[in-house]
Amino acid sequence: MVYLLHFDKPLCHARHYIGYTENLDKRILQHRSGNGHARLMEVIYELGIGFRIARVWFGEDRHFERMLKNQKNAPRLCPYCNKRISHMLYQPELFNQVIDMPPGWWDTIDEIPY
Repeated sequence: MVYLLHFDKPLCHARHYIGYTENLDKRILQHRSGNGHARLMEVIYELGIGFRIARVWFGEDRHFERMLKNQKNAPRLCPYCNKRISHMLYQPELFNQVIDMPPGWWDTIDEIPY
């Protein structure tokens, strides 16, 4: 799956991170601890900048991730930045069911308004 993270505040020009994973909960925990070999996310962690899961594309692969990154237009894809797609913000209850997350997992993630 491919996912889009929205930063609570920009780091220079960067406001988003697009990544690929087969295990989203593990990957988010890696990002939140500053591990995982994504330099941008390590810097975000070091500076104490929070982030939210803005969007997830289930069933997509690394080619799709690369295509999105090459477009260099993450704000257009982000429901927090693009009000025309703000209806796409995930509801935690639905998200937990879709990827079978344990109850309480969302307690480690910033509140997502809906």
